[in-house]
This record gives sequence, C-alpha cells and structure tokens, in this order.
Amino acid sequence: MEYIKIKAVYKRDPKGKIIMGEYSDETFKYLENCDWIATEKIDGTNTRIIWDGHRISCKGASDNANIPDFESKWLSETFGTPEKEELFEQVFGGKQAIVFGEFYGHKINKSGEFMNPQSNGFIIFDVNINGYWLSYSNMSDIATNIGCDYVKAARLGTLKQIIDYVIENGTKLTESASGNKAPLEGYVCFPSVPLFFNDGTPIKTKVKVRDLIVNGYKL
Repeated sequence: MEYIKIKAVYKRDPKGKIIMGEYSDETFKYLENCDWIATEKIDGTNTRIIWDGHRISCKGASDNANIPDFESKWLSETFGTPEKEELFEQVFGGKQAIVFGEFYGHKINKSGEFMNPQSNGFIIFDVNINGYWLSYSNMSDIATNIGCDYVKAARLGTLKQIIDYVIENGTKLTESASGNKAPLEGYVCFPSVPLFFNDGTPIKTKVKVRDLIVNGYKL
C-alpha cells in the first residue's frame, strides 16, 4: 500500500494558482468550523516501514522509488536489527502493518540542513494495520512503543484559523520536528475526531506555505 494522496485545502485555477476561499473538496467546507489538528508537513522523503507479520522491510513512497545509499544504510541500521524486529513483533504480532513517515535531515531537500545538518532522522505521521487507519492518538502510541518519533500536534483550531496562521507566519523560521529552527513547509490538517471519505481514507488536507505566500507576499 502506498500512502494516500492528500488534497490541497483550496482549488487551483487553470494557471495553477490557488483560488483563495474555494475549498478543493466540499467536505472541507462542511467541516471548516470544527476542531482540526495541524501537524507539521515535514520536508523530507516519504518512507514506509513495512511489517508483514514476520519481518521488517523499508521502502520509499512507491515500490519503484529509488532510495539513496546513505538513506538505505540509515534505515538498515535503524530498523534492520533483530532487536527492532522483536519489538515490531511485540507491538504488531501477526498483523500486517505499514508505518508511514518522512526521512529528513542532512542531504534531504532544501530544509534538510536546517532540520538536522549533521545527520538524519525518521518521523512517523500515519500507521495502517490490516487495512485500517489508526487515529492520531493510536498512531502516537504505536510510534512510542516501537521507539520512533512522530509528528506533534502543532496547532489546534478551526480550519480557517490554521490557514490564517500560515498566512501570517509562514515566512518565519519555526521549531521543526528535529528541534531546530527551519522554514515551515506547511501543515497536514485533519479533524480532531477521526473521519473518513467514502473510499475509507482519512479526511486530511494540506495547507502549504508556498500556496498562500508567494515571494513574501501574502495572497
């Protein structure tokens, strides 16, 4: 299973520019005044840690994605040990689980050197067990139990409040998941109570700085 496609919060015009105020999905409009959780959108590479009920394997965003040698080495040293395999078996048992996260830091994207200039890290943002998506609280518990970091709830409010915060503060350096100051890429937002689209995928949207702020000017 590859990770779900998360829609941008607003529609785009034919030139690709965001249309302010026009939600990309009617669900977001319907839920805009509910409480939403916003977690940092990590500027890294999408990585999957897969437990098939017997062993651990590490893959990129897709099965055909090329993983750089230094990332492959880091993942192997971190997740390829007998101790980690026993830990996954203790947590997941015979269930099939996919741990979705971002590999970030040194040599990864423009923000990599800000987030961790010396080394790399892996941070979890979602977990799927036997085809079921876990809630944020269950995901964070799983991450803790397998010895991994997870995306923290950076903001809580209505969807409009989160969007307004990004517009007002998107150009500032903020404390990233690594604990260092880094440019904010944006937030992944979801209702505080787990809700799902008709296809069974979690209701989530992304609010990106570059969509709302262009060359330092707020849209």
